[in-house]
Amino acid sequence: VKEDRDAWRMYKDAGKYDDALMYCETERQREIVRGQHADLLFNQKNYELAAKKFAESQKSFEEVAHKFIAAGQSDALITFLSRKVDVLA
Repeated sequence: VKEDRDAWRMYKDAGKYDDALMYCETERQREIVRGQHADLLFNQKNYELAAKKFAESQKSFEEVAHKFIAAGQSDALITFLSRKVDVLA
C-alpha cells in the first residue's frame, strides 16, 4: 500500500523522526531522516544533540565540522568527532 510506503515521509514532515526511522525501508530514506533531524537540532541551537545525530548520518565530515566551528561550538565539535569515531569503529 502506497500509504505504508510513504509513512516514513509523513512522520519526517511532522517532525516525528524516531517514528519516521521505524518506517524507513531503505538506507537512503534513513539518511534523509537523520540528516534533516540533525539540521533541525543545529538550527534550534541544540548543538550537543545535533552533534550526536550528525555522527549517525552520512553528512560530509568536513561540512559538519565546519558548521560547528563557524558557530563557535567547540564542545559540540568534540562530541561529533568522538561519536563519529565510535560509529566508524
